[in-house]
Amino acid sequence: MVENETQKQTEQEISNPINLSILPMTSTVKVYGPPNSAAVSRVLACLLEKDVQFQLIPINLVRGEQKKPDYLKLQPFGQVPVFQDESITLF
Repeated sequence: MVENETQKQTEQEISNPINLSILPMTSTVKVYGPPNSAAVSRVLACLLEKDVQFQLIPINLVRGEQKKPDYLKLQPFGQVPVFQDESITLF
């Protein structure tokens, strides 16, 4: 029974390499971008390695969310990712 549940969990992890349910979501650090982006993945890997709590805010590039005025206030060139802490915004 336990082996079967472990196998299901492993299959889920393989089909969805970035499982959003395991990512910390209660903090002041925010990362904007699509979770499957290589650039965003590098930022997330660093945060996870350092045990920094963060909130991932998905940006849908297909819908053009990176070109909307609210996002352009954070990143004037419309690129991803954007890293936002209480005192600083990096892009």
